[in-house]
Amino acid sequence: MSKIKVNSLEGVGASTPAISIDNTSGACAANITSLNGGQFSNRNVIINGACQVAQRSNLTTAQAGYGAVDRFSVVSGGASRFTLSKGDGPGAQYGLPSALKFTTTTADNAGDATDYMYLDTRLEGQDMQRFQKGSSDAKQYTLQFWIKLAIQGTYVVQLFDVDNSRHVVANYTVSTPNTWEKKIITFPADTSGTLDNDNAKSFEVRWHFMGGSNYRSGTQQTTWGSIVAGNMLAGMGNAVSATGDNFITGMQLEVGSVATDFEHRSFGQELALCQRYFQKYTGVANRIYIVNVYRVQHPLPVQMRANPTVTKSYGTSTNLATDNTSAYTKSLNWDLQYTGAGSGIIDIISGTLTLDAEI
Repeated sequence: MSKIKVNSLEGVGASTPAISIDNTSGACAANITSLNGGQFSNRNVIINGACQVAQRSNLTTAQAGYGAVDRFSVVSGGASRFTLSKGDGPGAQYGLPSALKFTTTTADNAGDATDYMYLDTRLEGQDMQRFQKGSSDAKQYTLQFWIKLAIQGTYVVQLFDVDNSRHVVANYTVSTPNTWEKKIITFPADTSGTLDNDNAKSFEVRWHFMGGSNYRSGTQQTTWGSIVAGNMLAGMGNAVSATGDNFITGMQLEVGSVATDFEHRSFGQELALCQRYFQKYTGVANRIYIVNVYRVQHPLPVQMRANPTVTKSYGTSTNLATDNTSAYTKSLNWDLQYTGAGSGIIDIISGTLTLDAEI
């Protein structure tokens, strides 16, 4: 075996070595400024890609909506219906024990021209600035994920620029039904269409599994461009032509042309990222002695993306006349009124509160 023994590696014209090597131990120090043209940590812009956080209740037989695993939703039009739940991933040997399980409960085999079905995750513009989209220095996108479908075939992933109504798509093939397969797709950079630098929805990743002839009549849009419906899903199969269980996990979107190892964040980090969009509190129980009205402000553990919609469900409530509880990005504001005049006790048992600021 041949060996090259050196003290350092230095670029032509450089004043300092890129790699310095210790002569005794062989350890090296590297002067690395980026990984794959991007940052070292927080490379993955997709939140909850390992499907560990599941604050929501399961989605039961619906056409569209969120369910179980945070930050991912099903969107469809047509006869098909689905459930969403948290399922098993490809396994501990891949570091991905959990997955989003999407089950087709009502198939759409014929498929009208306007029918469609996809899973998506939605991203804020301020979190997508690293791709430098719309500039001469725009970066490539590399997406990786694990997929297990009941029906093999060719399917489509779409990157959708919401701000400028631009998109790009790519095919991938599921070779064997009911078998985990890893997919890696690199999308080109886009020098047109700057993304807004704010907390609104600017970008979507969509995994398409069914589309009618209106979306398959043209030539696939494999470079960035304006949306033409017929060029979206050309050559795609139909994963919802029969009922069955399907799974996806390990979703990672990063800067550059290389898929780096999946970036595992701690559960606490991932939960906090998810709570920016959705928070759920169960087992809420209050016994409050009040004089007519009870108003208290509680800080939230994570600042939410926007003022959330509050949904309340109480198993039992006694002496509760009016409940005007609301929330803002940083606080939950209890506002309860006692039945009748004067003072008394309000009991709330087995309560559930959800705060929703999804995009």
